Amino acid sequence: MPKFLLDANLSPETAEYLRTLGFDTKSVQERGLGNLNDEEVAEMAKREGRVLVTFDRDFSQSWYLAMGGKLAVVWLRLKEQRVEYVNLVLGKRLKKLQDEDFSETLIVINERGYKVVRW
Repeated sequence: MPKFLLDANLSPETAEYLRTLGFDTKSVQERGLGNLNDEEVAEMAKREGRVLVTFDRDFSQSWYLAMGGKLAVVWLRLKEQRVEYVNLVLGKRLKKLQDEDFSETLIVINERGYKVVRW
């Protein structure tokens, strides 16, 4: 089962919710590190062997490609970003993906479903 690191643009409530579903989840905000730049967040996720979950398009393109797929990313492309809605959609998609090999993977999640891109 993958381990997740939530970027600063996701609520700590989402980290709590994912933990109730059984996912090993850490949050940049919970750690008091919301001021880290993208490179520092990417390195943290890579160092800890975590999949980065973010709304940030830069991680989905620039960092995933620049790191040669070595940074696994879940990119949320949701029109609605209220915590309750994010939790509903993310929880539903991750349950379906929980047995997926996330290494060297970019997963794009939206309201209609998800797309898995392998390096």
